[in-house]
Order: sequence, then C-alpha cells, then structure tokens
Amino acid sequence: MTKGQKRKRFRSMLVPHTGKDLQHAPLVETAWLVDGMIPSTGVTFLHGPTTAGKSALTWAIGNAVQTGNPLFGMPTVKAKVLFVSLDMAESPLKMRWFGTKDKPKPPSARFNPEFNCTFPPMFPFIEDNEDGDIFRDEFKDSIKPYGLIIIDALGRFVGDTISGPDATRCYQYLRQVLGEKACILIHHDNKKDEDYSGTKRWIDFAQHQLHLKPPTPGSIMRTLKQGKSQLAADRDEPWKLMIDSDGKICLYDEAQIARARLKKAMKLARRDIPGFNKLKGRKRDKALGEVIGKSDRHVRTLRKKARLKEPKLYLVGGYVP
Repeated sequence: MTKGQKRKRFRSMLVPHTGKDLQHAPLVETAWLVDGMIPSTGVTFLHGPTTAGKSALTWAIGNAVQTGNPLFGMPTVKAKVLFVSLDMAESPLKMRWFGTKDKPKPPSARFNPEFNCTFPPMFPFIEDNEDGDIFRDEFKDSIKPYGLIIIDALGRFVGDTISGPDATRCYQYLRQVLGEKACILIHHDNKKDEDYSGTKRWIDFAQHQLHLKPPTPGSIMRTLKQGKSQLAADRDEPWKLMIDSDGKICLYDEAQIARARLKKAMKLARRDIPGFNKLKGRKRDKALGEVIGKSDRHVRTLRKKARLKEPKLYLVGGYVP
C-alpha cells in the first residue's frame, strides 16, 4: 500500500458522524444469531482447555444458524455459516464426523454439517506485508455471502498469542475484514493464566467472551460461562453441557442420566448379586449402591431425578451412557 493510499484510508476512518445521522441510520437487523449466546456482529472469543469441546460446540452452533433451527431451545436467526478449519485438515475432520471406509460411523453417531467448510493450508491473516494485504483482500471477498464465520483456531495463524502487538493487529484486521459480520474465534487456554497475558489479553479486545470448561473429576458435565461482553447483560448462570465422544450435543437431561445409571446398576446387580430380583425397598437400594460404589441414599436420589419429566430450558449438553 502506497503512502497516498494509506492517507486516503486513514482519512475515511476519521470521518465524523453527527448525532442526527446516527439517529436516522438503519438499525441492526437483530442482536443475536443464537439468542443470548452468539451476537449477530463482532468477535465472540470462545476459549477453554484442550479437549473441552470447543470445536464440537461451534459445529452445533453452525448447523443451528445455517438452518435457522433452535439451538437447545434457544431461537436462532438463519444465516450462512463458514467454518475455517485451521486446527484439522479435511481428512481427520471427516474421520471425526463420518468415520472411515473400513469403520464408518452409524447414522446416529455421525455429525452431518449443514454449513460450508474451508481448509486453508496457510492463513497469513496478520502478516504485515504484501502477502498479508493480498490474503486479507481475498478472504474479505470469500466471506461476502456469510453471516457467521467460525475460525478454528487462533493459535494456528498467530504464532505468539501472548504478544500484545499481535493481538492488537489481529483484531484491527478482523474489524476491517469482517465489517458487521459475526465471527467466533476459537482459542486454547494457556496452561498458566495468572498474569495479564495470553488468553486474558485476547479477551480484552473481543466484543463477547464465552469460556468452556471441561468436566471436573468424577463428573461428565461441562460448563459454558459468559464472561466480558459489550453486547449482553451479565449472565450469572452458566450453560451446563455434556458432549459425547461423537461430538453430539443435546439438552442437559438430569433424568436421562439418572435412568441410565440406574439401568447400569440393575444390570450389574442381576449379574453379581444372587437373589437380587427378590430384594425390595432399602435392601434393593443398598445392593444397587454396592455394585456402583455408592450408598443406598445415592440410589434413592437417582430415583428421584429419574422421575423428572423435562430438562431445564437453556441448560444444554450431550450424554455418554
């Protein structure tokens, strides 16, 4: 870019808008692509530890927005979605979704993407040179049809995610290229997150933050917590999720989980405890507790949960039987 071109671009950036101009300007069509979760504009910074399920979550979001179908009971606005896969090449991603020729996944276990995907072998998005300028122009043209762009993941095109200048430059370029489009930028949390660097620096520049945490020891529940946001009110209650080994996500259903655990306990008890079918009441509960390493009180709690009729709305998850 020549000095004259730079001057022209900077001059256009500094043109003021009067209050009356803003009052009469067209309003944004909608605030959310996924109601309360994914804004319709700006960068949503989705981060969490490796294997937390960030990619799987964005696949579910992508399908919901692409089709306009609700996501876990939450309304969506239909828009074209592009998934930019930098973390996985085409072949391993297809293996994860569909399996292989010799070991194809059964239909119930397949993830069938409705959105478009691209697998660029290089992504010089933040390079401050001629290659970077050309790439950003081409990328901007390529995303024109789309309302949501998902980039997986930040570390694949930003070598030093702790660098302040790299974070600043990346967000500046995202703003130039995206315009008013929505983007989900996926990032793996740093192992050490105590100081003001790495993940925290990228959060500061984002318009919206979501943090996905893996299950705690002994649990299968993951939590998705909204953090800093310029676009939404503070949300104290996290979304509760469970993601199965196939990457499928569904409403968190405590009753379904309790019924599955009871079913497993019954199977083990019939196999390992002579005369189990004749046991009743507390003796039966105690026997069930023994085979799963829990108390009879825990078994009664499972029974109560198993009688629940509906999962709570907006609490989302998948289930591993």
